[in-house]
Amino acid sequence: MKTFDLTAEVLAKGKCFQFRLRANPSKRDKKTRKIVGFFRSADRWEWLRRQGQQHGFEVLAVEEIPSPNIFGIKKEIPGPVRIYTVLFQGILRVTDAEALVKAVQQGIGRGRSYGCGLLSLSKISRSVF
Repeated sequence: MKTFDLTAEVLAKGKCFQFRLRANPSKRDKKTRKIVGFFRSADRWEWLRRQGQQHGFEVLAVEEIPSPNIFGIKKEIPGPVRIYTVLFQGILRVTDAEALVKAVQQGIGRGRSYGCGLLSLSKISRSVF
C-alpha cells in the first residue's frame, strides 16, 4: 500500500477520497444527561452528515457495516460502559482541508479512548467507479 502525506495541500478542497470511520454515533439526552446511541440508520447517517460539516468533508456515498459493541470501565461510573459502534465506509469530498486534517489526526465523535472516531482516508482506486 502506498502512503500519502497528510497535509492541507494534499487534501485540497474539492478532492474526493475513500474513507472508513469506526464511530460511536450518539447524543447526550437533555433530560437525563446520559449519552444515547442512535439505533436507526437514518439517525446515524444524519449524525455522519453533521460530523462532516463540522470536520471539513461532505459524504458522497456511504455504507454501514455493523460492528460489535465495545465494553469498558470508567472510574466514575459503577459497572461496565457499553459503547455502540458502527463502521462507515464510502466516498467523501473535502470541503475544508485544515479541518479534515485535524479530524484525521484527532478523531471524530465520542468513544475515542475506546477506539472509536478513527477516520482513515485513501485515494480512490479506479475500480470504485
